[in-house]
Amino acid sequence: MIRTIGDLTLLLYVAAMAFAFLDGGFRRKALHLLCLASASAAFVLHAASLTAKWKESGVIPSVNAPQLMELTVFFLMLTYFVSGIFARQREMLFFLTPISVLLMMTAGMLPQDLPETKPYFTTFWFPLHIFLIVSGMTLVLFSFIYSAIFIMQDHSLRKRKQPNALLLPPISVTEKLSKFYLKTGFFFFSAGMLSSAAYGILRSDGGGYRPGLLEAASFLSWIVLGAATFGWVRSGMRPRKRAFLVIVGSSLFLFIFMGMLWH
Repeated sequence: MIRTIGDLTLLLYVAAMAFAFLDGGFRRKALHLLCLASASAAFVLHAASLTAKWKESGVIPSVNAPQLMELTVFFLMLTYFVSGIFARQREMLFFLTPISVLLMMTAGMLPQDLPETKPYFTTFWFPLHIFLIVSGMTLVLFSFIYSAIFIMQDHSLRKRKQPNALLLPPISVTEKLSKFYLKTGFFFFSAGMLSSAAYGILRSDGGGYRPGLLEAASFLSWIVLGAATFGWVRSGMRPRKRAFLVIVGSSLFLFIFMGMLWH
């Protein structure tokens, strides 16, 4: 049953991506509504699937790479729908749905073996740690998308002296949104790093804990994103350089997922 829901969820995300691409090209309200409907249906089914997995195992589904990827997709869509309450972000689906589909498809192709359930997984602190880390990653990925849009717009204005052919937000808006998502995401990610350190200490039982690729990638991402965040506090850093730092820091999240495979 869970597998069937997962397949249908992926199908609806793919449909949402297709409608998002068509809407990006034709800018038809009907296409946008179809995209929203598909994404909303996928989100509801995704929530049901994650809830069923959590109820079945007693552990928030995030203990291996596929589960962490699927949970990240859920938080990406959750952030989109919550953000939509406060700001119109129609262009976001054009970039967000391909990332969601890619993560979902990759999760489906990776080994699904679950690690041995540890006592820490069933405590209050483990879901809190996951919430902080995944929330931080999600918000930073939103900053990544708007940083990419900023670079696209900046390139078009430099080379062609006109905005990008796609109907995207003005360059000033993309910088503002990227800044907001980065600062908020970095706060959550930093809190998640602290809880991750505590998690490592709890796992070590006083010694023997050896950080691996997961911890190294997390720490390196934190350093790069911290530099980008500081760049917005310190006005001397150029916006284009800050945008590139956000993109580099977000790209390092790939190594976090890879680290889960050997954690």
